[in-house]
Amino acid sequence: MYLGKKKKPSSKIRFSQFIQENWKFLRDEKYFTSEEKVFLTDLQCNVSMYSNAIVDDVKKKLPCALTIVTIAEVLKTSRPKVSRVVNSLIKKGVLAKSISGDFKDNQQAKDYVLFVNPNIIISGSKDDVSEHLVLQFKNVMSKNTVLSKLPIKLF
Repeated sequence: MYLGKKKKPSSKIRFSQFIQENWKFLRDEKYFTSEEKVFLTDLQCNVSMYSNAIVDDVKKKLPCALTIVTIAEVLKTSRPKVSRVVNSLIKKGVLAKSISGDFKDNQQAKDYVLFVNPNIIISGSKDDVSEHLVLQFKNVMSKNTVLSKLPIKLF
């Protein structure tokens, strides 16, 4: 006799979603360059479930965070190009960079994770956004003149 909830086969499907109203709003505001749009679209399949971290394989039990170098390898493009786009998206509040360890020289940090703002792309529950994502993006959401006007806010 089985007393647990039977999972549907589709419950194992990994996904990330663009928040459509916000994406349209940002498009209308011309917030992204074409290069940034392509970058976000290409990387959406690397957004980890629930953490919104950019990782190597969303199906792995313990995925590895993608760095500028490994993102360039995945996208088959140059490191300087990826670096430029990532830095631009961090300034715009679309990505956040979490650094661990000794980060006296922030430019040379080896251990870091890039997170995607869940108000733009989310991989997980829209009703239960992880606390670390709220902490990462809440401040930038309120101070950024464009992001503060997003029609859908998850926090």
